[in-house]
Amino acid sequence: MRFFKPEDVAGKPFLVPFTEYTRPRGRKSDIYIPVQDQETKELALTVIEKGGRFECKDLNTGAASFTCAYQDDDIAIELVFKRGDADFKITTLIQAAFDHLSCIESVT
Repeated sequence: MRFFKPEDVAGKPFLVPFTEYTRPRGRKSDIYIPVQDQETKELALTVIEKGGRFECKDLNTGAASFTCAYQDDDIAIELVFKRGDADFKITTLIQAAFDHLSCIESVT
């Protein structure tokens, strides 16, 4: 899994925008994480179009937290303990966020 800074995105496959909060003071920066397949790309675009935003944080434990926020709430979260699991966890996060937003839409 490779994270991209904004200046690296030209000519790359679809990249999901994340706001990264870095320790120790939670400084924000924009990073982009590549997705593996067309379906995940479409789900991510739908989540973003509906107002979802993706965020990530390094935790003191050495793990990373990946979340999707909608309005003022986190609607999906995945913890990554081994960097090799990140691709699967990002796909799972995007699917969970899409499912959550679809449920909200069907209720309203």
